[in-house]
Amino acid sequence: ESELLSRLTRSFAIPFLPFLALPLAMAAKRGRRAPGMIVGAVALVAFHHGVTLAKNFGGNGKAPPTVVLGAVFLVFVGFCLWMFFSSRKRPGETPISGLFMRIEGFFERRSKVKPTAMQSRGGLSLTGYMSRIFAVRTAVAAGALLGLLQLIDLLERTNDILHRGGAIEILRYLALRLPDMFQQIAGFAVLAGALFTFNQLAATSEMVAMRATGLSLYQIFRRALPVALSVAALDLVVAETLAPRAEQALTTWWNASAPAAQKKAPEPHWFRIGGDLVVAKGATPDGRTLTGLTIYQRDGDLALMRRLTAQSATPEVGGWKMRDAVVTDVGPQRAVVTAGGDVHWPTSLSAGDAARLFSDSSDISSANAIKALKGTEPLNRAPAEFKTRIQRTIAQGFAPLIMLLLALPAALGHTRSNRTLPVIFGLGGGLLYLVVDGLLTAMGQTGVLPPAAAAWGAPVAFGCGALSILLYAEG
Repeated sequence: ESELLSRLTRSFAIPFLPFLALPLAMAAKRGRRAPGMIVGAVALVAFHHGVTLAKNFGGNGKAPPTVVLGAVFLVFVGFCLWMFFSSRKRPGETPISGLFMRIEGFFERRSKVKPTAMQSRGGLSLTGYMSRIFAVRTAVAAGALLGLLQLIDLLERTNDILHRGGAIEILRYLALRLPDMFQQIAGFAVLAGALFTFNQLAATSEMVAMRATGLSLYQIFRRALPVALSVAALDLVVAETLAPRAEQALTTWWNASAPAAQKKAPEPHWFRIGGDLVVAKGATPDGRTLTGLTIYQRDGDLALMRRLTAQSATPEVGGWKMRDAVVTDVGPQRAVVTAGGDVHWPTSLSAGDAARLFSDSSDISSANAIKALKGTEPLNRAPAEFKTRIQRTIAQGFAPLIMLLLALPAALGHTRSNRTLPVIFGLGGGLLYLVVDGLLTAMGQTGVLPPAAAAWGAPVAFGCGALSILLYAEG
């Protein structure tokens, strides 16, 4: 029933698509047509994934298929009709363009100042004007990209989420996935925001006026730089604090809430901390109990000198308490086995470290990577992966700046120039940067490239290339 109704919903929605397309296609030349086109594309994608989500709800018995699919259909049709009839009031203007005008008006509100004060800060007013336009478009691009990624992600995960607790768990999944998705789109959002900003300024001849006053590309870059730096700082904060915790919480919840048929027996986890090699068969979700623990202690020459085994271990002051431990001391000629009793294992391993290990989360902060290389936190992957993560801490912050440089050729256009080519160059260069950067990072994590070359290769190469093109264009 859900499958049949979902197909009918998509079919019956087709006659209403012109009501959505006409207002966007017939917008005035200066009516912010490009943002409207993006909103239209997002609306189509949202409708497609909304139908899929409603079909999953109906197929799993969480809601009547007629109700949920009918609601999605009515919302989409209502949006199309609202767009059409609202745009008839003022031909050339759409509700989307009006929304953008109100958003820009909100950012343009400022307290009244005396003319003398305004004259003294005339150089800053241009920076503020460009920054506001750039910030609004970057925020809209980031929101659209995040929504698109989450909709695509939900398309693959909806059934699994519904089996883990119902519809309310979708909100938890979306919230825990948000930091990682923001890291993926931060740089590209800056690129899209910059392209829209420079394209609009070129279309309205404002960029021609700026250039006529002697404004160079470097000065345009400097005035747009605060927004790019703000996105880079936010990306760094998310990567170092929110993303690792969110991924650990997501993997822990995902594994703990799996249906009985999908649950797998825990696999042993190997790691190194200090000079000890450790294997544990399992751990509680909070990491306060390790089971099936075996520790291989080595001397200064990395030769095995002792093996400790225990059925369980819990944290205590200065280390862990191993219950009913078996200690095997390895000497030059023989091994001595001592069985029974509790043994103190002196280590810096914490319960949080154990929980992170057994959650199987792959994202770590650079602080954790540094501690793991020093031996104060568990090292369960190749050292090259941790070294690459440390180098990436600063290198990934340059992505928004590289994207801004790639978008700057759009600032050279004017009303009668070909403004499509700079946009294609910016989008193509940005996508190529993301691909190359990801490829080099993977090569660094696997030890194929040195960590520094893997982390800084793409920013340096694309930064130099973009600067060379801008210097040539400016000359």
